[in-house]
Amino acid sequence: MSAFTKAFVIFNPNSTGDSKTIAETFCQQLRELQPACNVTLTETTHAGHGEELGYELAKKGKDTLLVSVSGDGGYNELVNGVMKAVDEGSEAPICAVLPGGNANDHYSFIAKRPLIDAIAAEGLTRLDLLKVEASATRYAHSYVGLGLTPLVAVELNKHKLSAIKELWLSLKTFWQFKPFKIVESGKQRTFDSLIMANIGVMAKHLTLDPDAGPPKDGLFEVLRWPHNHKLRLVQQLAKAAIGKTNSPKSVEKFEFTTVLPMPMQLDGELQKLKADQPVTVTSAAGTLRTYR
Repeated sequence: MSAFTKAFVIFNPNSTGDSKTIAETFCQQLRELQPACNVTLTETTHAGHGEELGYELAKKGKDTLLVSVSGDGGYNELVNGVMKAVDEGSEAPICAVLPGGNANDHYSFIAKRPLIDAIAAEGLTRLDLLKVEASATRYAHSYVGLGLTPLVAVELNKHKLSAIKELWLSLKTFWQFKPFKIVESGKQRTFDSLIMANIGVMAKHLTLDPDAGPPKDGLFEVLRWPHNHKLRLVQQLAKAAIGKTNSPKSVEKFEFTTVLPMPMQLDGELQKLKADQPVTVTSAAGTLRTYR
C-alpha cells in the first residue's frame, strides 16, 4: 500500500534548469505508477512561495507527498515551510527533491536511485535535519555555514566546471575574504570557515567529511578552519577539492554567539545574524520523511 494518496510537484518556472519539463515528466511517471494518486503540478510565483506552499500543503496530512523540482535553495524553502507546520502540530508529510537548479548537493549525496524508482520500491525512510535557533528558528537539510567555505560553495554552484577550474574559482574568492569572530564556550575564537554539515560534500567537489553516511544518526559534523595565513588556507581548499579533508567531529548540538553582524548560510540561502546573537544548532533527528 502506498504511503501517500496525493502528491504536489512544485517547480519554479524561472529556474536556471528545465524544471517545468522535469516536473511534468515526473507527474506523468507518478500517475502511471499510482493511478489512484491525485497528482497536482504547482508552480511558484514569487520569492518564498515554496515555503508558503510547504506550510499550507503540510497541513493536508502525512499521506501527502511534496516534491520540490529545484536546487538546494528551493528544497530548503519547502522543508522550512513543512517544519513550521510540523512545529505547530501537523504530522510530517513526505518530502523529496528532484534536481532542477545549479546547486543539487543534497540530491547528489542522498539519492541512491531515481526518485520514481525509490517510490516504486517503497524506499521510505527518515533523515535528520539541522535545526538552527537564532533570532528565528530555521532548518537546513544539508549544511549551516559561516565564513569562506559556504561563500565559495555559492560561487561554485553558479558554474558547471571541472574540479581544477572550480579550485581556481575557490582561490579567487578567498583573496577578498576576511576572517570572522565568534564566542564559543566562553572564549572568543577567529575562524576562516565554520560548517555544521549533514552531508559529506558541498558544491560538487568540496569534501566536508570523507567518511560521511546518510544523515540519520542524530548527529552532524562540525568542520572548523581556524584563521590561518593564506598559504595554509589554499592548502585546505585544495585538500577539500580532492577529497582529502580529515573527518570532523560529530555532535548533537553546537552553540556560539556572534561578535559582529555577519551572514550565515543554510543550504546556500542567506540569513543575517545580528551582533551578540546567540545561535544554537541541533540535530532534528529523523524529522524528514523522504524516499531514497
